[in-house]
Amino acid sequence: MATLQPRGSWLPDIKRKALEDAKKMQATVDKQSAETGKDSPPYLLKELIGKGSFGRVYTATDLATKMLVAVKIIDIEESDTQNPKLADTFREVMAEINALKLLSDSGAKNINVVIDALAVGQSMWMITEYCAGGSVATLMRPTAPGGLQEKWIIPILREVSEAVFWVHRQGIIHRDIKCANVLITETGGVQLCDFGVAGIIETKFDKRSTFIGTPHWMAPELFDQNTSYGTEVDIWAFGSLVYEVASGLPPNVMAGFDMYQLGNHIKSHAPRLQGDQYSSQLRDMVAFCLQEDPKKRPNIEQVQDHPYIRNSAQQYPGSSLAMLVKGSQVARASATRRPILEPIEGHGGILSPRGSQEASNH
Repeated sequence: MATLQPRGSWLPDIKRKALEDAKKMQATVDKQSAETGKDSPPYLLKELIGKGSFGRVYTATDLATKMLVAVKIIDIEESDTQNPKLADTFREVMAEINALKLLSDSGAKNINVVIDALAVGQSMWMITEYCAGGSVATLMRPTAPGGLQEKWIIPILREVSEAVFWVHRQGIIHRDIKCANVLITETGGVQLCDFGVAGIIETKFDKRSTFIGTPHWMAPELFDQNTSYGTEVDIWAFGSLVYEVASGLPPNVMAGFDMYQLGNHIKSHAPRLQGDQYSSQLRDMVAFCLQEDPKKRPNIEQVQDHPYIRNSAQQYPGSSLAMLVKGSQVARASATRRPILEPIEGHGGILSPRGSQEASNH
């Protein structure tokens, strides 16, 4: 097992707060259901594992199957009030559900699938498979401020590229690919999540013009208003994810740029991994994806064929990531200091130095 150096612990105090939060939320839901004469949702909330701009994510027990699931709760009215520039929240939730259903029907691999979706009072509940390992951003915390070892990076990138292949095959632009949106199961399975901002391409000629994404993972063309774009933006985001998982931070996060400065900078200064601590093929993977001109970027099939990850499954199987998950869990449990930042990072939900990633990480 790889040695992971603890950075700080969010146990037991944060754990206690997370359990209390879930208990209070469950009590509120039960009370509201009783007052309206409706049955409570068939899920028992257990623990808060993430929160962000769209809502909160809890682990829960499916009362019918007794399975542990993830429940993303989005308050429709509150979200619309606090984020007036966002599209209607209900449509955002339905977009995520529709995108995931489309992928599920296609037999897509490495996608975090929606199990159920229901309206609960003024909230939308989205039920998905629970990934006990958390996000890749979670797994990077014990080794911060650096990134992961390349023996972990290779299977992560290979499996994420497989997910993106299926996303693009179904005519979907994810638009928010980053470490916080990549989940790992306890057995080392990799799942791409958070399709809340995903756009479905109606025809191969259709190009999106909606400005959306997370700044430090966004392609240069996304900083121009009314600029059309296609799946090339996901290739840039994938390259930024490569940079992030290798270095511990997304490109340019330490430069202190505002949105305008960042957009102008990356139009002529594509990020590159620097330093002998990274293999030449890893550095080349970043350069391969992060091309200022969208037309010069590879498609996802070409990314999958890059020598860094091509035919790597035998030497670096996805199942090996179970060791990374276990090591991270041990490091977190054995640490004694509190974390630098709260709240809990978990199933996609995160607020951290890595570019102020805001969750709806699930």
